[in-house]
Amino acid sequence: MKTYIIYLAAGNSHRFYENKLLYTFQGKPLYQHTFTKLIASFDDIIVVTQYPEIRQFVCQYQQVHCLFNEQCKMGLSYSIKTALQFLENVPRPFEMVFVVADQPNLKISSIQRLVMTAHFKHARLASMKSHCRCGNPTLFHSDFYEELMMLSADQGGRVILKAHDKEVIMVDIDDDELCDIDEKSDL
Repeated sequence: MKTYIIYLAAGNSHRFYENKLLYTFQGKPLYQHTFTKLIASFDDIIVVTQYPEIRQFVCQYQQVHCLFNEQCKMGLSYSIKTALQFLENVPRPFEMVFVVADQPNLKISSIQRLVMTAHFKHARLASMKSHCRCGNPTLFHSDFYEELMMLSADQGGRVILKAHDKEVIMVDIDDDELCDIDEKSDL
């Protein structure tokens, strides 16, 4: 089954008080930390962004489809739907792994384990967890395409995972990897 990595790099950074994705962290913009790991390991990456700087950088890679989303200020669901519209005519079945751009400690091996665990257990939904906390990345089978398209405003895929909680496979991840950068103090 074909796996599409959907890299969400369109956030509005309200709590960071400036564009966190372009903020220099350990020598490079925050969004590049996970992105450079992804391009070394996956063939089909869909990047959704509202930032020309990110678009210019990611478009230099052959395996990347960069989608510009001007509606992302209206909420996360608009970035998700932008990626889904790109996949509208892709033959099914396929799976989508949603990865966010503000988790610089995320390891590729964890994403690969998420995908392999879902395949091994024939799961259509999977998510990472650390202790009792769930987080990204998350995996959705194309069976959930229509439900994802129904998301609105700032809803994310977690709404669907909760609605189908008995079907969700949880994959353990280190606390470090699950941490995302929301505020400057998180750096």
